[in-house]
Amino acid sequence: MAAVRAEMQALTATVSHDLRAPLRHITSYVQLVQEDAGPLLTPEVQGF
Repeated sequence: MAAVRAEMQALTATVSHDLRAPLRHITSYVQLVQEDAGPLLTPEVQGF
């Protein structure tokens, strides 16, 4: 049982790490777009 728990924790840590990196890139890209094009976007588009 302890081995299964350790394996599950290792898998969870790996998946969490693998998902965080792309999400950081997406967040950074969105921030850049908001800074550059923010004033040009309509309020409706800014809501997304």
